[in-house]
Amino acid sequence: MEKNWLIRTGQNQVLGPVTKDKVKELIKSGSLELEDEVCSGNGYWFKIKEEELVDKYLNGDYIQSFNPVSEAKSILTSPKGKKIIWPVIFFLIMSSNLFFSSDNIKAQDFPQNIKKKKV
Repeated sequence: MEKNWLIRTGQNQVLGPVTKDKVKELIKSGSLELEDEVCSGNGYWFKIKEEELVDKYLNGDYIQSFNPVSEAKSILTSPKGKKIIWPVIFFLIMSSNLFFSSDNIKAQDFPQNIKKKKV
């Protein structure tokens, strides 16, 4: 049996992967609280208190679908594998203007000879 279920406790601790049978056993024994969440593979998290989803995915034969957020269209890549570097270049230009502008720091502000202080 596949170990592809994850458990997220109310303290945001992620446990697993475990089998579907183990998750059902933990629910039945009361080891998992109603606010704890589970998901299968790349599925979406649902709480133990969501009885419809527990019945559908844990007790039933439905396979949990993928999380639609993880399959969202990428906005930082171009179609057909072409590289888009203009956002990176723009960021670097803007960053350099923030950090190296003539208004920020002048060379004469730095001491020429730095002596270490004895401790």
